[in-house]
Amino acid sequence: MGLPILFSEEPPYYPGKSLDSDKSFFEPSANLQLFWQAAKNLELFAGLASASRMPDPEELYIGMQKIPSAKAPTLTNWIGNPDLDPVRNNQADLGIKFTGDGFFVNTSIFYSRIDDYIYVTEVADPDGPGLSTLPAARAYSNIDAELWGGELSCQISIPWNLYIISGMSYTEGKNLDTDDPLAEIPPLTGLFGLRYDVDSWFAEITERFAARQNRVDSSLEEERTSGWGITDLKAGVNLERWTIYAGVNNLFDKYYFSNLSYQRDPFRSGVKVPEVGVFGYVTVIYKF
Repeated sequence: MGLPILFSEEPPYYPGKSLDSDKSFFEPSANLQLFWQAAKNLELFAGLASASRMPDPEELYIGMQKIPSAKAPTLTNWIGNPDLDPVRNNQADLGIKFTGDGFFVNTSIFYSRIDDYIYVTEVADPDGPGLSTLPAARAYSNIDAELWGGELSCQISIPWNLYIISGMSYTEGKNLDTDDPLAEIPPLTGLFGLRYDVDSWFAEITERFAARQNRVDSSLEEERTSGWGITDLKAGVNLERWTIYAGVNNLFDKYYFSNLSYQRDPFRSGVKVPEVGVFGYVTVIYKF
């Protein structure tokens, strides 16, 4: 059964803002990419980009009042901000790709300065508490922010037709207006796997993991998320026109949560939903 939602005849909007009947934006974007083959097995990459994102209709015009209940006492009203400015993202990237006999390594880093980043915020409900027991409503505002991070992936061939596969990525975000961490930024994540691959079949075992997420925005009551690690198995075979894959994800039925806080979901109930437990699958492909 869905949550009961009430829409007022004249939805409230961000305090002090009026509802425009017309909204238009014009924002150019551009990017530059450079590749340099520094050596036979070494390639360098650099990129610069400036891109814009328009506010979407929900961010501009949502007006929604919720009815709290015993099962969901913390439901929050949502109000749009028709005065939002477009987001401007200026980003620089650097990368290296190194290949050799039986291995490759690919790594990159980035820095992004975001002006007028559209961010979830809490404001006084212009209609008052109404049916909600909360003194504030959720809305959107423009802030300045920065993001930086990087990723690394590699594959190494070792004896007995075995391959080591690994990769990881990390992003850190900062609200430049308050010096607080940005919400909804994932922690360090990665994988480490071992693959046996010979002739027409393969088998692999992979460990996927995420570190504990400590950088959260406490002003939005974003909760810290514990780290986790799960094991996946996969095998496959190619037989002329037939291709068959089978595997098991989360082999040991680990109980865990992803770091996603769903801060931007106006229909969220506030109840954290765990990820899928042990899960098996088979895929059969036939080529005519």
